[in-house]
Amino acid sequence: MGYCIVMDWPVVAQLAAVLLLVVVLFFAGALLFRRRTLASRIGAFECFAELEGGPGRRWVWGIGLYGESAFLWYPLFSLSWSPRLVMPRRGLSCAERREAGVGEFPELGVGGQVITLVQAPDGKNWNLGLTQESAMGMLSWLEAAPPGFQHPGGAPGRDRL
Repeated sequence: MGYCIVMDWPVVAQLAAVLLLVVVLFFAGALLFRRRTLASRIGAFECFAELEGGPGRRWVWGIGLYGESAFLWYPLFSLSWSPRLVMPRRGLSCAERREAGVGEFPELGVGGQVITLVQAPDGKNWNLGLTQESAMGMLSWLEAAPPGFQHPGGAPGRDRL
């Protein structure tokens, strides 16, 4: 003997709404967990990166992370645990530093900076929007390369001082 359960449309709509709410809360929780985990790492800070996509370039909010051999950038609103940008430290230098334009990055507050990083020898470049403190940290990280790293332009590394 088989049973057939007949449900009213209001009950089905309520179940669908509850299921949708559970899915939305799950993804919101996953985003918050990822952000908190990435931001709690040593050397992590919030910044913007200029990415190519669509009709042109756009600024995307994310988390930057200093590593021993590379700078890693993760988009803030993503579920991926892989960095979107990896900038190898060897051959990386600051080509330009400027004040952020009025209204360019209101999230950075007064004194926001835009830094253009260039990778030698291929000339690939990245633009980052940073707070003034984070910009100073980035420049210090670039200059304080570990022994054996050769700075672009032939400047001596710490092993040759």
